[in-house]
Parts: sequence; C-alpha cells; structure tokens
Amino acid sequence: WLKLVSIIIVPIARLALSLASPAMKLKEHGRKFHEHRRPEVVIKRYEKCTKDWILRREHKQILKYAVHVASWIAFAPVQSAHSLASPPPGADISPVRLLANLLGARGRERVPERLSGVLLRVRERLPKRSAHGLAHGEYEVWQQLRRSLPRSSRSTHGEQMLDA
Repeated sequence: WLKLVSIIIVPIARLALSLASPAMKLKEHGRKFHEHRRPEVVIKRYEKCTKDWILRREHKQILKYAVHVASWIAFAPVQSAHSLASPPPGADISPVRLLANLLGARGRERVPERLSGVLLRVRERLPKRSAHGLAHGEYEVWQQLRRSLPRSSRSTHGEQMLDA
C-alpha cells in the first residue's frame, strides 16, 4: 500500500500543485510557514541566504525569496498579521523586517509580476496611520516595510494574478 502511494499518489499530488494558480502556490507557502513547528528556523535560513546574496548582489535570488517572505505576511491568519513585526522566539529578525531588507536590497532590479501581486496583499496588511495596539518598535518595523515597498505595488499591476 505504501509503495502504491509513493508511486502513484505522490506524483499526482506534485503535478496538481505544479498546475495550481500562482495565488494558490503563494497561499500554500504562507500556510506552511505559519503551521511550521519552528518558524524561527525558517526565518534564520532565509536571513542567512539573504545576507549572502546581498554581498554577492544576486538580485534575482533576493526577489525570489522576497516573494516567499511576502506570502508569509500577505496570507497570515488575520489574528496574527500585526504580530509579524516582532521576531518569534529564537529569531533575530521578524518577517516584516526581513521583507523590508529584501526589498531594500533589490537594487535597480525590476520587480517581477508575481512579487508585485503579492505586495499588493502585503500593503493591505500594513497598519493604518494611527497604529493602535502596536508597540512603538513594531510600528517602526511596519513603517520600514512601507518605505521599502516599490511604487509598482501601489497600483493594480499584478493584481489579476492574485484574484483566485
């Protein structure tokens, strides 16, 4: 039975995921991050790679990771969205600050449509100007992200991709 599952069902599941819409893939990526037993490990891995790519100016890799991190924020459960500005226990950086760093390090690289679309969702998660219920440090982290968002995420460019 297990052999049958590994031979037939697993490849079919992989094929279904590969055919899924970009929005479904991003939602799945965000869900997996939020359900991970140790999100601090994931954040540390992304942070380490980010530092290496910034030093080597590998902007395409930076933008690829930015899509993933943006999906953590864009598709976070509503009740935990604002807490993403604080690092989870055991991590040195929050997902919001990590995304701000990634976007700030992109150089003059054009923002791909996939990233532009998910950044529209991230923009919806930004706290309003009043910032009620946020500690001063958390609000500053969100402001850093707001300043690092490319202008294209302020328009409707890429929005069709995420309408699913």
